[in-house]
Amino acid sequence: MRRFFAEALARPYAAGLATFWIAPIAAAVAAVGIFELVSQDASRVLLLGIILGLAIWVAATIVYLPAAGPRRANYRSYSLLVRRIDGLRKRRDLICRHARNDAALVCEQVGKSLDDLCTQLRTPGVTWVLGTGYIAAWEAVHRAEEMLIEAEEKDELLEDIQRDLLRLDSSAIPQRAQLLDLAKAAKAVLCRDKHRDKCLDHLEAVRKAVREVRANINVFRDSTWNGLVVLRNQTMAALVIVELSGFALLALAILLAAQKADDIPAHQAALGAAAIFFVVGAVFGALNRLYARSQNDASVDDYGLATARLIAIPAISGLAGVGGVVFVSLTAVTGTTDLSTIFDVVRHPLVLADAAAFGLAPGVLVQLLDKHAKKYQDDIKSTEPTDGASSPQGK
Repeated sequence: MRRFFAEALARPYAAGLATFWIAPIAAAVAAVGIFELVSQDASRVLLLGIILGLAIWVAATIVYLPAAGPRRANYRSYSLLVRRIDGLRKRRDLICRHARNDAALVCEQVGKSLDDLCTQLRTPGVTWVLGTGYIAAWEAVHRAEEMLIEAEEKDELLEDIQRDLLRLDSSAIPQRAQLLDLAKAAKAVLCRDKHRDKCLDHLEAVRKAVREVRANINVFRDSTWNGLVVLRNQTMAALVIVELSGFALLALAILLAAQKADDIPAHQAALGAAAIFFVVGAVFGALNRLYARSQNDASVDDYGLATARLIAIPAISGLAGVGGVVFVSLTAVTGTTDLSTIFDVVRHPLVLADAAAFGLAPGVLVQLLDKHAKKYQDDIKSTEPTDGASSPQGK
């Protein structure tokens, strides 16, 4: 019963976590709209804004609910996992049908690992939304693949080592030279090269060498993909923090405006202008991000990192646009500290250019962060034996 309730709540919790970033921005938009059109009571404005923001979040959670499981959170990775598990199971059945007696335990362990993986792929949870569930699943697939090498005979071992040699050829793996030597030594035994300088003395040593090479390649690829997932989750966490900070500043502005009941129209105009600056900064930031994204290589699955940054940029650029207008006005020679004057878009329309310029600034920072992500993607592509789209399937 306890497990039933845990699994029943897993999907809503995962969907709620994935869509929570909508709540602060929705609450802010609602609060501005209510203050401008309905009421100037600060407590009422903020309370209704928060309620509407939470309501929109709940609605988004319900809409996202079907996509919160392992099948749809990242369908590409899920489908590759299913095909890889099916292929590995068939390979296990073929190899283990005439396997040596000492390989029976290995075959049993591989079968159990694949069964456990299939169970995991039917169980919803927050790890799928975060992307870490797919990385853990690929790691389990790779461990099963490495175990199966212990049961393989010469033909299968030679096929494995040939592929690994291609993957190591231009890879960025730190131990590349040593792994190449080990792989070539294993191949020398399998090919019966009598003129080899380095050799392994029996087939069991070859199996261990092939497994060691494959394990190092898999660990390198898995850890690199995990780096992309971590960057993606950090981006979404940063987005939520920025949005909550922005809502806190908006709440402070509304509270201060409400205290000056005699000048409410001026404060409404200033808040409306600030909203315009936010939109201008957000639009320019988003367009800049879309252009930068169009120049990037999309052949490696980044587990939603690019999408997360595209979602985060409008909120960050919008706040940067508002902050930029304030900063320019305060530092100008004839600067003023009166926000109603600073946010007077009718008298000072050129401040829209300031909002646009500062809205582009976060995009420059994200492009610098993209270099880190590109390093991960290049490392992954370096272990591919052929050109084309990369995935964690390895083999």
